[in-house]
Amino acid sequence: MSDDLVERLRAEGIVELDEAADHIEKLETALREIAQTVTIVDENWHPSYHDFSFTQKQAEGAYEELGRRILIARKALEKKDG
Repeated sequence: MSDDLVERLRAEGIVELDEAADHIEKLETALREIAQTVTIVDENWHPSYHDFSFTQKQAEGAYEELGRRILIARKALEKKDG
């Protein structure tokens, strides 16, 4: 995670760096939400937002896409060493 980066940016006391730190925190919050997603609501995966009946193929596609999104979010949130 970039908590130490955010702290260093804020410590500089420069407005643009404070804005960058805010932006990083917002992105991390969004990525955490994606990483914790347990359901998908996307019209590409089912006929309508009100009809949650899936075909087998739609369910498999939704499952695969959700897994892909979670992996991307988790990788982006990993603490980088070195």
